[in-house]
Amino acid sequence: TLRRVPCLDSAEHPLFMHGRAYEGPAMQPARTWHSKRKLPLRMADSAGGSTIPRAGGGGSASASTATSSPPRISSWLTASEWCDHPGARACKLDTLLQLLRASRRTLVCSGPGLGHSTAGRDEGGLAREAHFKKRGQRPALAHHALARLHELGLLHGWATTAHGALPQKAGFPQAQVAELCGSWFDPSNPATKPSSGGRAQERDWLEQEADATDLVLAVGFGPHLGAEPHDGALLRAAERSMSGGGGACLGVVAIGPCQTELDGRLTLRLFGSADELLASLLFLVEGEGAAVQWGPATALQPISWAHVPPLLLVPYGRDGARLSCDGTQQRRMYLDLRDNATVRLPGGHERERPPCGYVRHRSPNGSWFTLSLEGATVSLGAWWLEAAARGELIRLPLVNRPARLEGERPPAGPPVESTELGERARAAAPSDTDEE
Repeated sequence: TLRRVPCLDSAEHPLFMHGRAYEGPAMQPARTWHSKRKLPLRMADSAGGSTIPRAGGGGSASASTATSSPPRISSWLTASEWCDHPGARACKLDTLLQLLRASRRTLVCSGPGLGHSTAGRDEGGLAREAHFKKRGQRPALAHHALARLHELGLLHGWATTAHGALPQKAGFPQAQVAELCGSWFDPSNPATKPSSGGRAQERDWLEQEADATDLVLAVGFGPHLGAEPHDGALLRAAERSMSGGGGACLGVVAIGPCQTELDGRLTLRLFGSADELLASLLFLVEGEGAAVQWGPATALQPISWAHVPPLLLVPYGRDGARLSCDGTQQRRMYLDLRDNATVRLPGGHERERPPCGYVRHRSPNGSWFTLSLEGATVSLGAWWLEAAARGELIRLPLVNRPARLEGERPPAGPPVESTELGERARAAAPSDTDEE
């Protein structure tokens, strides 16, 4: 089907607001909020000359011409919001489930709008991004739903441009999350603007995923989905789904209320709230038993990390790199994040002398540690320790100073083994006390 339906180069095409794989009733989405302002098309400027769907089949433009001329104003792209007709939505959810089950590897790409309200639009209709600076920000229903889909084996990686570690707070494994614009909970990857391009480690990870992924699920983006340099995985997946051959894939599925620059290339396009659509998808996957747990009005709590102890024996060396599995006897390292423990960023980071500091305290709900590095206050999520104890990380975000290995004088107190950590319960509810 995807090879039979190429790029839809006209906004008037009957499938333009449904997706190239859609085979359901011809019911167009309803507009729930109207914006009159036409938005500039940016995707060609950062996509290396890739084509952009135009109203009326206006063809494409290349990046070489776009960079020397003013941004082109779209005749169809606005910040208006839409919602699928119930009949079309049911058909799209069935198709999405089929795609997820057919995919061998599915990557989630999410923007900072996932789970945020779109209230407070400016004159041009662009929803203002809610910059939550509280470390206690909680994941939305969509985050929990995506984490549950991972547990069911339907999702395999998550690339996000948000800073709040909401995928991890919802239970998505840290080792399978790439925070492209940094994180408030990773001192080795501080938060940056999307225009910075992010850290090389995350860019390399996304490049590998772009070649290995069968399906990309894009959620939490505005109209300029695909316009940022780090959205290359979306463009490549869309192109591969149209090219056929040995590198073919299932393409890109986008969920959200706004039209995007990738519309016309998408395999499937679902309009509406990501919370409601993903909850409905889980109802299809899990049946009647999930109706109460995943209802849109359900108030879900983030996973508690209070069971993770601050002192662990982890399979990493003094430099923070994971020990090799070559059969040689190697000593594990103590990772101590108790109050006043001295720490530093491991070698291999941007500065010649890695920043040093100490642990100030742990949050009241046990979910993160507050550190002082070179006088700056930073945080480390407790989920990093659990991933480290299991050896899931390639490199630790920080180590102790001095680092101590097995056989050397250990820190005071018994360290916890990874097997014991796995037996500890996660059922403790988080505290309502949030830190600024």
